Amino acid sequence: MDTKTPPFHQDIMPGYLIKTLTFDDERDIQSFLEECEEYNMMESGRLPQPEDARFFLTDIPPQKDLSDKYCLAVEKDARIVALIDLVKNYPTSGIWWIGLLLIHPDYQGIGLGTTIVNAIFSWFSKEGVQKVRLGVLEENEKGFRFWQKMGFQEIDRKFNRSFGIKTHTVIVMEYSGSKL
Repeated sequence: MDTKTPPFHQDIMPGYLIKTLTFDDERDIQSFLEECEEYNMMESGRLPQPEDARFFLTDIPPQKDLSDKYCLAVEKDARIVALIDLVKNYPTSGIWWIGLLLIHPDYQGIGLGTTIVNAIFSWFSKEGVQKVRLGVLEENEKGFRFWQKMGFQEIDRKFNRSFGIKTHTVIVMEYSGSKL
């Protein structure tokens, strides 16, 4: 995996460090995922598995490669408090995909998610991104409401998507608002 310069300037999120993740960070990523087991149980029906950090770093859509992927961490006091997975020009040029934005349970409800998304939008506007898409599990009502609040709108539903031992409906959402 290529090491990329973090896309956001540190001053966008005072008090937090934005870091590009590499395979050297697998242990820290795995620890974070284990601390976020509630999300993992909702998504896959199982506790985090030893290979989940590697999967986070390497999971990419068809026809994309790792150079199209950004794996980022937001850190506070040398501890990961959020993971971000972004894929450029997916599904087509000018559209970027947010594969994951996972906030540590201790940092939820304090505005960190909004701050991160606004930082992503700021970066995307400089990159000429026209639209941003993501998929949220229908079961994840809290996540769905968050993305709606951020200006995303439902554009599609994908049925019978398997994650671990669970099957979900995935709500595809899109943002093409004024922040880009």
